[in-house]
Amino acid sequence: MNLVYKALAMLALLGSFEGSAQKIGTLRGSVRDAETGEVLPGAGLTIVGTYLSAVTDANGAFVLANVPVGEFSVKVQMMGYGAKQINGVRIQLGQTTSLTVKLSSDINELQTVTVVGKKTAVDLERAGSERLIGIDELRQMNVRNVEDAVATQAGVTKTTDGLQIRGARVYETEYLVDGISAQDPLAGTGFGVNVQSSAIQSIQVTTSGASAEFGGGSSGVVSTQIREGGDQLEVSGRWQRDYLGQPTAASSFFTDRGEATLSTPVPFTNKRLTLFTSASMGLSDAYFPTVARQLHSSLFKANDSIWAPRQDNQWSHSLKFGLKAWKGAKFTLSNQHSL
Repeated sequence: MNLVYKALAMLALLGSFEGSAQKIGTLRGSVRDAETGEVLPGAGLTIVGTYLSAVTDANGAFVLANVPVGEFSVKVQMMGYGAKQINGVRIQLGQTTSLTVKLSSDINELQTVTVVGKKTAVDLERAGSERLIGIDELRQMNVRNVEDAVATQAGVTKTTDGLQIRGARVYETEYLVDGISAQDPLAGTGFGVNVQSSAIQSIQVTTSGASAEFGGGSSGVVSTQIREGGDQLEVSGRWQRDYLGQPTAASSFFTDRGEATLSTPVPFTNKRLTLFTSASMGLSDAYFPTVARQLHSSLFKANDSIWAPRQDNQWSHSLKFGLKAWKGAKFTLSNQHSL
């Protein structure tokens, strides 16, 4: 009786294998060039909706075995050729389905892209190293005067005595304002005349190889150009302080800084004559707010300490007129002084 059961079980198992084997088929074929008819090795085939895929061999042939019975779409693609999808490919029970696919070359014509790189040619007549700081760049900097702006450049070091360019002494740098020397006649430094940032049009910093026109700068040259008046009226001002209400030594240095600028065409001159003026003030008791000996003015006897109310007092004023005399001719008159 047990032998009968075992025989029936073996027959049922063989029947299931036979049934499963009859539910698959094979897909065989080749991939060729549609124009030349040459075989295409390395083309990829995928049966859409399944994980079944194959790649053509060196003869452009492929074989996909164990494909479920049914109707499928076959997608063929290869680099340099347009992808192609064949729909309605039928796989029959236990049979091999043949398929020949022809791919057309995919030619993509791109537009010509011309890249032009511009580089300033080396000027053999000028061996100097220069850096120009324009008004737009100055407005983005958090600087108050020429000294602060120049100190941001490579090769420049700011010390308590002034600016050192490439390690040289502070008095070896020449300072110009509108082409006129601004050297301190006593110390030799350039900040006997202080130019506030709101009055600057541009700063040219020469760190080496200055031309013969700059005879006084053995280490470098700092040339400042003062702004000129424009065609429209512009008024601006700024005020900063480090305290609110009454200052205390523990919370502030009792510092006030202010700037005011005016740029305008002079009336009744048809905008041929322009005016620019700027004034700045910096007052502070600094780190040591001890009462120092006050300076007394001989001009303002009623208030003889008006120019030195605190321990550190800085005043600066710029004035510049510009006249368009005729086409191609322009005259400027500038005055810059500080205290």
